[in-house]
Amino acid sequence: MAEVASHPAIRVQPRRFTSDEVQTMLRAGILHEDDRLELIDGQLIPMSLTGDPHIACIHRLTRLFVERTHSEIMVSVQNPVRIDEHNEPDVVLTTATDRAPRPGDVLLLVEVADSSLTHDRETRLPLYA
Repeated sequence: MAEVASHPAIRVQPRRFTSDEVQTMLRAGILHEDDRLELIDGQLIPMSLTGDPHIACIHRLTRLFVERTHSEIMVSVQNPVRIDEHNEPDVVLTTATDRAPRPGDVLLLVEVADSSLTHDRETRLPLYA
């Protein structure tokens, strides 16, 4: 009977992507602008389809913020905020005018949740805070 050599257990770790890597994958055609994905803690997470109530709420918030903020404040709707290299939320009032906002530029970050409320509270809230 042959003796089987023992091997140490291999620990599999997921690979965390950075914002720059995701942008490179978009430019290379690996990912597409139409893909419903978000970068959360370095992982590309499929997003649920956006329903009419969610769209209507985003429209109302956008109008409200544009009408009630100073012209030096940018209302950035569904554009990334570079929290760090592994996370990008998508709705923000910011003072940044010439680049993706960084945490110090954020005046208000809003996440509209309908079907994703549990995910938003458990995953996004701690990251965005």
